[in-house]
This record gives sequence, C-alpha cells and structure tokens, in this order.
Amino acid sequence: MKRYLAAVIIGIGLVLAASAQSARERSAFTYTHEGPAKTEQGGEIELREVELRTGFPIYRGPSVRVMAGVRWTRYDFSIEEEDLADFTAHSLRFPIRAVGPEKGGWRWMNMIAPAIRSDLESVSSDDLGVSAMSLASRDWARGWRLSLGAVYSQDFGRSRLFPAIGALWTNEVWTVDVQFPRPRLIYRATDSLSFGVGLEPGGDEWNVELAGTERDVALKEYRAGLGVEWSPVRNLSLQAQAGGVFGREIDVRGGGEPRLERDLDETWYARIALIFR
Repeated sequence: MKRYLAAVIIGIGLVLAASAQSARERSAFTYTHEGPAKTEQGGEIELREVELRTGFPIYRGPSVRVMAGVRWTRYDFSIEEEDLADFTAHSLRFPIRAVGPEKGGWRWMNMIAPAIRSDLESVSSDDLGVSAMSLASRDWARGWRLSLGAVYSQDFGRSRLFPAIGALWTNEVWTVDVQFPRPRLIYRATDSLSFGVGLEPGGDEWNVELAGTERDVALKEYRAGLGVEWSPVRNLSLQAQAGGVFGREIDVRGGGEPRLERDLDETWYARIALIFR
C-alpha cells in the first residue's frame, strides 16, 4: 500500500512539474478503481489503475506542428482464483503526433506511439509494442466536423486495427462527439463547470510473469459513465466520473501453458482526475 501511495504522489508531482514548463503542454493525472467482479470459474478480480500523461511541442512550423509526450499507466490486479494470481503491469507509451495544414478543406493528424507493456521485472523484445493513428477531418454542415481514419492499438485487448469514424459538433453550451470508439456528450453549465456522459474501451495487453512463467495477458472491457468537471482556476480542472464496466474478458496466453480465457461479470468504476490545459 505504501508503494502504491508513493506512485500516486510521484505521479501528481510529475504532472505539476511538466505542466509548469510550458503553457502549451497538456498533462493529466488520473486514478481509476474498478470494483470486484466474479469470473466464470467463481473467482474474483479487482483493478486499480493510475495514469500520468503529459505532452510538449517539439516543432512548430508555418503549417505543421509536432508534439511528443509520455503516457504511463500502472495496473494493479487483485485476483482470487486458482489458475491466476495478483500481478502489477505497466504501459509506458511515447506518442509522437504531427498535425498538418488544411488542404481542400481537410486537415490531417498522424500519431505513432512506441510502448513498453510489461511488469518491468525484466524488459525484453516481448514487452515492446506500438500504437498508431491516422486521421483526417474537415468542417461539415452546420457546425459539424467530420473525421475519418484508422487506429492500431490495444484498446480492445489484443493489438488490432479498427476504423476511427465519427463527427463532432459544438456550440457555447454543448459538445456532441460521436467519434468511434469514444463517443461523449458534454454540457457546459458555466465557464467553470461541465457535466458529461461517455463510453470508452478500457483494454490493454502486457507481457508479465505469472507463477514463474512469462505470459501474455490481455484485458478487454468497456466503461460507460457520468462525469463532472470543475475548473477552480484557469488551466486547472478537477474531474470525477463513475459508471459501469461491461463486455469484460481476460485472456492469458504463452509460456508453454494452456490458454486461459475468463469472462468477467459487470462491475462499477470510479475515477478522479487532475488535469492541466
């Protein structure tokens, strides 16, 4: 527990330090807790998740901007089941994003993020991975902005390619974002207070040591929840969310051991966040 609390405190400190470097940077620190859920074998799994993300500009030209960043997520699994045990996994990603000029009404954005997904006990080539996204967007009718593209990521557990298709509409009060796979609706009650509802995938994939053997573990799930965001001062926001987790599955492969697939019951989640803009 002391090590976990230390990681939380260090994460908040890194957000504060990173955000102080440049007003253009965006940083966030989040803590998410998913409640206990039964497995199909009668066991139980509970998850705590801490994430730090920050970014900074590395190039700003007349028509192209390039941003780099760091996104670290720590997952603590508490497991009560005969074939599985407690473990901690980390996803350390280094995204590089380039935004190009508008041509023919379209603006493009490309992102690639080399990553380490591991328990960090020992890092090998099996722990390395990558995520990528290519997206084009343009203004559409009556304030809508249309987006088309593709994403390669671990959002649904195992690495896969899927489309990123949707549209965004905003005015002074509402934001309607129907972008797959993270649709959301936001209502700005005041300049400092907003409410939202959204849906997001919560999956990831790691190479970890279980019972002395390296295994590939993938979590697949979706979160749907309500949230509130309050900005007490400029560029600083506090956020709270709560909702349900569903469509859950944990998949364990490799290491010369039989494959394990476990469907997980639905459960609740709660999240708090400190965000700098």
